[in-house]
Amino acid sequence: MAEKQLADWAQAIGGKPWGLDLGKPRIYMRSAKDRKVFFSFPDFPTGDDSNPLGGAKANVYIDDCGQAGAWYRSQREREMRNLYRESLALDALDQGEPGLADEIMDGGDIQAEALNAASKHLINGRIADARAELGMG
Repeated sequence: MAEKQLADWAQAIGGKPWGLDLGKPRIYMRSAKDRKVFFSFPDFPTGDDSNPLGGAKANVYIDDCGQAGAWYRSQREREMRNLYRESLALDALDQGEPGLADEIMDGGDIQAEALNAASKHLINGRIADARAELGMG
């Protein structure tokens, strides 16, 4: 069950599934060569492939290249902001709403404020309110 779920979720957000066989399911996102950008599932119970993935956590690691600490922080923040739509789509998938996840990913130019408001509704399980915030009926 978890293998199909990981593959489906990765496809929904344009990522690559990895690590389920190691008990560390992740979805890797396309990124620059010096970065590792992925979603992990910290609540996934190891050793039981029948359990669902659960909540996703965004992770960004940047290789050391001799820059100042502020540069790494700013680059990490930039990468995290770029994952916002994917994070929201994963929240929708976790709530059992693949149609909403597709709409989020295909939603074109959704304003950041609407995404932020929708994320608060999704976290609290208010799917209809999230759809309304995104203008998706």
